[in-house]
Amino acid sequence: MSRHNQELLVLYDGNCNLCLNVVRQIRQLRVRADLRFMAVQSLRNEAVDLSRIAEPARTWLLGSGHEQLLDQLHIVDPYGNIEKGAAAVIRILQNVKGFAWLNGLYRVPGLGRAAEALYRFIAKRRYAWFGTVDAGCNGSCRTKTRMNENN
Repeated sequence: MSRHNQELLVLYDGNCNLCLNVVRQIRQLRVRADLRFMAVQSLRNEAVDLSRIAEPARTWLLGSGHEQLLDQLHIVDPYGNIEKGAAAVIRILQNVKGFAWLNGLYRVPGLGRAAEALYRFIAKRRYAWFGTVDAGCNGSCRTKTRMNENN
């Protein structure tokens, strides 16, 4: 199976307004891969089906601390390969018509590291800048909650 038209599991923070908006935007794009979105918070649900993910990735996902998974976006392919942060964003974008060229740019020496640094900078501040959803609404309502501005 090629990297295109394969199922990719996209793990994101289901309480983050930025993350929810990005997922909503990606769902509206024509993407060559079959993206399956899952909020990290849903991994606590015993009914979550990870059977299509190869070991040891499945065990890692279930055994990882949720805080580690919430730190950044994760992509898991059927072979158990895991990409995170800016690399995960690039993995999604390489499957979107018109954005595949970013993969080559990401591979230019120094630019990948800069992209990762920018990703971490935004990820650390995402709650303060974009807010979170109300814990009782499971992402369906858009209540903005401000966190500590120093994050």
